[in-house]
Amino acid sequence: MKILHSDELKIAETTLYAHLPKSIKVYGFVFAMNRGKPHTLEVLVDTWPDFTTIIVRPDPNNNRAKDFMKKVTLYSTDEEVLRRMLAVEDAIDWSTYFLIGGCDLRHSPILKETAASRGVSIKGLSLVHLMTLTEPSHLPELITSELESRLSVLNESHANVVNKTWKFGGDDKGYRNILKLIRYFPTCCITDENNQPVSWVLLYDYCAMGMLHTQPEHRGKGYAKALVEQYMKETSIHRAKWIRDNGTKTMMEIFKEYPRLLDTPGMISQDFLILNPDSASKLTENWVPVFKDKILQFASREKQSLDLLSSVELMSAETQSDVALQVLPVVLPTSVYKIGRKTFKPTFIETRKAFIDIQPSGFRLEDYRNLAL
Repeated sequence: MKILHSDELKIAETTLYAHLPKSIKVYGFVFAMNRGKPHTLEVLVDTWPDFTTIIVRPDPNNNRAKDFMKKVTLYSTDEEVLRRMLAVEDAIDWSTYFLIGGCDLRHSPILKETAASRGVSIKGLSLVHLMTLTEPSHLPELITSELESRLSVLNESHANVVNKTWKFGGDDKGYRNILKLIRYFPTCCITDENNQPVSWVLLYDYCAMGMLHTQPEHRGKGYAKALVEQYMKETSIHRAKWIRDNGTKTMMEIFKEYPRLLDTPGMISQDFLILNPDSASKLTENWVPVFKDKILQFASREKQSLDLLSSVELMSAETQSDVALQVLPVVLPTSVYKIGRKTFKPTFIETRKAFIDIQPSGFRLEDYRNLAL
């Protein structure tokens, strides 16, 4: 067995991504750890780098681990290896109470068998079904203007009320866990006339929405659905902010940070619609008949684009459309960015590379996604 460290965790994230959605729980923990979220965990694999079993468990050397619920999460493609790690190699400390916070249902017999051999009782608390949204545009528009004015985020003073309603909370460890999530992960809530939350949703430390709750007297108004929709919108804003704050990022770097942009149909269109609601439809509908010619006209005044515009008048409308897309960074104003106290303005080559990544004819999108990962 091997405990993974920072550089190895980045490699593990890529490997786990290839096994989604089955690896979603462990992937979420590793994803958060790789982005600097505070934690009291360690990650264990059977072998490295070609592992078949990966376990996220409390770090026994972290003094703060005892302040939180003892939770273990695992993913395995080899049941015999999993059985050996649990029963022989002591990958889990069976001497104290702990919660299996997510594993494939098919591993239940191994867990029960190992627990019985250790004289430990085991009880199933809940069966969770994983739902994936394959087409983001299917989300309905639920946020009214009145409701929008009541959208807010949770603060630390709300941890107690959330803890009281969480089915795994109600004690000091639950309170500390919720306090950590409010401090370090995004939240969303709807408030009443006294600015107190009446409906809320948090993000677990494995990067899944959870603890969705509406106070009984406010139910039946669509608050929960509205919060989920708002949360999805805020992920688009977060992605856009990350790209802008990090200066000039190539498309490959962006897709490495947000791989779902590549394999979730409609996600890029969804982001553009959320960020630019007034112009989203116009861009795609009018690109060839309207914008193409205007962009080529503006670009012809810039020396940096002349190599791409050679004999453009002899090209077909479709080819002209492709050229217009490539010279668009010349026409659009370049954003500056900061690293420390220094301000930088990207060159045309940097901007163009970040805007569109040109690959040879026949290059498959699947191959491109694998390169990004």
